[in-house]
Amino acid sequence: MLKIREHIYTITENLGSNDSAIVTEEGVVLIDTPHKPSDALDWYAFVRTLGEIKYLINTDHHPDHVTGNYFMPGVIVSHEGTRKNLIEKPLTPEHTRELMEFMDKPALRLIEHGFFYRPPTITYSDRMQLYLGKTEFRLWHRRAHTPNSTLIYLPQEKVLFSGDIVCTIGIPCLGGSCLREWLQVLDELEALDFTTIVPGHGEPVEKSYLPKFKQELQTIFEMVRDRMGKGLTLEEIYDDVHYQPDLIHCSTKEYIGYCDAEIEKFRKATLREIYQQIEKGLL
Repeated sequence: MLKIREHIYTITENLGSNDSAIVTEEGVVLIDTPHKPSDALDWYAFVRTLGEIKYLINTDHHPDHVTGNYFMPGVIVSHEGTRKNLIEKPLTPEHTRELMEFMDKPALRLIEHGFFYRPPTITYSDRMQLYLGKTEFRLWHRRAHTPNSTLIYLPQEKVLFSGDIVCTIGIPCLGGSCLREWLQVLDELEALDFTTIVPGHGEPVEKSYLPKFKQELQTIFEMVRDRMGKGLTLEEIYDDVHYQPDLIHCSTKEYIGYCDAEIEKFRKATLREIYQQIEKGLL
């Protein structure tokens, strides 16, 4: 558990997204929720002690950011595309159960009856301002890690919650990402007045980290472009290109994450997305 500011708490060690709680005079705002239901219950047990949970903001629709929505109170807020994805294309019950069978067996009983991926009931299209107590939350839509990614900026605190637009523990899965626009967003953020980034995955960092993460993305893009220039097929690129994956999803001796097959699926989805966007002239 990290205390980013006197009234801002972030947990970084769970599988999936970083999850945050911002305490105001009129209640608590959550940002994203744990992937494992058992972690979600532990997180809820803590955040409920901070005050009444009024709002929950999701930075995108991926299950590692939204599974815990079901176990939290509060009105959910996010981009309209996040709602659309959670209603029209949620993980199937079978896939959800398969993930939990491997990484969170105690949670199986928690998803047997009535579980669903709780979607936002308040949405926005381009930008939105939310006020609770004296705290201002600025929500901005950017096409980057997903077509419906949300940035959350707290101007008084000079803190940016980036979702997976910035990660500090490896590259997240790029399947479905808007790659060229993602690089442009990272450049845009250089002009924003903030000091601290709470990333989608990994430890919080200073604003100066932005060029490093941009370079990590560009390095993978150029690795794929180089192999394509040499005539390698996508299947051959799968065998030839390796990089640092998003370690928060990987298992350790102390903590069960995704199975190796799921991690490999993410890696191939990343390389396929880069390959296809280069092929189409989008990157």
